[in-house]
Amino acid sequence: MIFSFDEMRGMLVGVLLWCIPFGLFVISLIALAMGKLPKLGIRSRLSAAVVLLTSILAGASLILLVISNVFVIQAGNTGATALEKIAWYGKLTGQMPMQSDAFKVEGKYATYYVTKDNEEKVVVMEEMFPRVEAQLDRFLPPVTSGEKPEIELHQSESTLNLLQMEPEMSGVYNVLTGKINLNANQLGWEELVIHEYTHYRVHQFQLQEVGEHRSIPHWLEEGFAQMMMGTLPLGPFDHYKEFTLQDATSKIANMNNPMQDVYTYGQVLSLEISKEASKEQFQAWLLTEDNAVIEQEIRDLYAIPETVLTHQFLFEKYEATLAKDPGYFDRLLKVTADGWEDEWDSYKKDMYFPMYKEYLPILQNVVIVELEWDKGEQILNEWIQYDPILSQEEIQQEQAYLVAGRGELEEAISLMEVALNKQEHFERSEKMNYYLSIYKLLLEDPFHPEALSKLEERTIYSSGTQKWLQQIQDESSSQ
Repeated sequence: MIFSFDEMRGMLVGVLLWCIPFGLFVISLIALAMGKLPKLGIRSRLSAAVVLLTSILAGASLILLVISNVFVIQAGNTGATALEKIAWYGKLTGQMPMQSDAFKVEGKYATYYVTKDNEEKVVVMEEMFPRVEAQLDRFLPPVTSGEKPEIELHQSESTLNLLQMEPEMSGVYNVLTGKINLNANQLGWEELVIHEYTHYRVHQFQLQEVGEHRSIPHWLEEGFAQMMMGTLPLGPFDHYKEFTLQDATSKIANMNNPMQDVYTYGQVLSLEISKEASKEQFQAWLLTEDNAVIEQEIRDLYAIPETVLTHQFLFEKYEATLAKDPGYFDRLLKVTADGWEDEWDSYKKDMYFPMYKEYLPILQNVVIVELEWDKGEQILNEWIQYDPILSQEEIQQEQAYLVAGRGELEEAISLMEVALNKQEHFERSEKMNYYLSIYKLLLEDPFHPEALSKLEERTIYSSGTQKWLQQIQDESSSQ
């Protein structure tokens, strides 16, 4: 109540809280004088003495709570007015937004605190969260129905200073308040949202399973969150191989040194063990605070020889997996549209999931060259699922290519124009405008000289472009 600046209701709540120990104190004094109060369950002076002691302890606890809060407010923000100090404390404890101009937006997947400058990002996150949830559900059980995080989007890192984060950090999930704070005014802010939301999901899982937050090893806590961002460390990793799991159980790595960054270290390990372990095993590690227990279970899972260090073994496995990737891309030269599902299943089995979003567009191109639009749409759906930050504009662009491929030029033009209205990426906009101009010219005349000239200069469907154009022209001639 106080944090909402509702002094009257806050005062009434305070009076009510004080009435409880005071009432118990009065009842215990009456019981001591009378010897007992059987109607209230006090059947002896000893029982009355216990109630008296309980009331005194409860009252003392309230007094200590008030004193400690006042001390934090006074010591933490000297030189401010009483109202400013209360506001500062409310922000620090998550009871109020940290930005004075922030307002609340209730979403389906989160409660947002935003400003006018970043309000539009709520729509992006609401579109992104179902796909993020789908990826997290591969490793964690769904959150309890009705549970969702509070997320405050900051315009700059200056308003994050109250949280006393390390200078390199642009976001944080607060276990005590359950709130996510992050700087949304930067490149890659979507990945930052996924990182902090993963922390939220892990701790919700812990509360669901064991009723408390667990302090799991730092490399696993941060590594899993990094992994879910969908990025992929490419090395070199020689320095990391000198960094044991025990070294990475707490925040001892120098974050300023890119060669010994516990986040990247944990990401590599998390990518590898989450691929090898069962869902149940991985969940068990997310509940285990003892690093030695996790390490032994990893060694048992892989049957690592006694002479080989755990982290070195995992890094070498990771490097060996990355080395397979070029071979899969070479194989795409021989893959046909009919064989795409087998090739995709093989890739998913062998490779790490952040690699999927780079592989799927190329696999899609393989089937589109053969003008297999339904299969192209299936691959696009897989791509959307495994790339949570793929924007609606990019999705609409890809859908427009497929729709135009089926000969529905008018609908493709409509989709692409909607996408272009929101598209900010210059290179992508230039490409979309180029294809859009061709679709419009062909809609006007399938034999339009300018459209044919442009398709000679730059194809749309690679080697399948000429066959696609022939189909458009044949359909027009038959009408």
